[in-house]
Parts: sequence; C-alpha cells; structure tokens
Amino acid sequence: MGIKMKIDITDMIEHEDGSATFNFDIDSSTLKMLASEKLKEIIVAAAKNISEKEFDPISDHKVTI
Repeated sequence: MGIKMKIDITDMIEHEDGSATFNFDIDSSTLKMLASEKLKEIIVAAAKNISEKEFDPISDHKVTI
C-alpha cells in the first residue's frame, strides 16, 4: 500500500519577471509528512555544517501553505 498525498494547486499567478506564485490545498496528513521530511533535511544539513544561506533553496521565494 502506497502513501496517499493530497496536494492540489488552487491558484497560480504568473509575474512579469517570469516567476510565479502558487497556492496549494494540502490535507493535514500530507502537511505533517512534508514537514517531517523537511525537518529531517534540516537536521542532516546542520550535521554536515552547511550554512543556512547555502541550504535555503527558497530564501527569495514566497511559499503559502
């Protein structure tokens, strides 16, 4: 049995500079799983002494959950 995840794109706004802003509808179990996986990445990065600036792939992007 696989993991069921619900992630729907509810809105997308394209900007003149070529970037885009997305809004997602995510169920609570999917959100918990994604948060858990990201936390694992942060812990691994800290253990490898990767600086926050090098590790943060979305520092200049807005993410709405």
